[in-house]
Amino acid sequence: MNILEAQLTNAGVPVESQTLERLHAFYQLIEAGNKRANLTSISGWESVRDELFARSLPLAPLLNGAQPGDRLIDIGTGAGVPGLVVKIIYPHLNVMLIDATRKKIDFLTDAIDALNLKEVTAIHARAEDLAQQPEHRESYDFAVARAVGSLSELAELLLPFVALGGTAAALKSTGVEAEAEQAGFAARQMGGEPAVLSLVERPGVDRPGDGPADTLVTWRKSGPTPESYPRRSGIPRKTPLAAPSPKKTGAEASAE
Repeated sequence: MNILEAQLTNAGVPVESQTLERLHAFYQLIEAGNKRANLTSISGWESVRDELFARSLPLAPLLNGAQPGDRLIDIGTGAGVPGLVVKIIYPHLNVMLIDATRKKIDFLTDAIDALNLKEVTAIHARAEDLAQQPEHRESYDFAVARAVGSLSELAELLLPFVALGGTAAALKSTGVEAEAEQAGFAARQMGGEPAVLSLVERPGVDRPGDGPADTLVTWRKSGPTPESYPRRSGIPRKTPLAAPSPKKTGAEASAE
């Protein structure tokens, strides 16, 4: 059993020969694409396997129960991580990849054709704009992103895409408990429930005992997102939503 197969098996993902072949082919496309455009700083088979493919696997507990035709959108997908990795592993999902960099979407469009994948589309767009379009707003079962911003920003970008009962998920490093608490206000504004944090061990079967290296942050969508969200492009990153400061009492104000 090779390391990639072991990583998939340890995540509870059914391993098929076509899955392994497509992941290897995707790696080769990434390597070739990096020579033409700066898709990712990660290169070499072991690094791509562990840092891009295996570190998408914390989504497995969320997606192992997904039904055929369930819709997933990957915000700020970059070189297709985690969205295209997810599509290869779960071919029954309907996947949308979005990124604001045209050259990355061009790469993904070519990769989708080369890998002969169906029901997956790459769109050049900003999340703030796409979430206001009726065909995308509150129409996905899952919205995911990997380390593209603060959790407050991600809550505002992800949850408007999620249908009631669906889930938004962010893959982050460890030590984000305070950040997740700060993001609670933004999540509530978007109709999300309190975040659930799950620690995930570092990928690689040859490094047992390394301890947790990543955190999967999930918000379940239980209420509608107000029409005013997400705010216009760039604002969620520049000015993340935060709970208003409590008003001071007359005595407190007088004491200052």
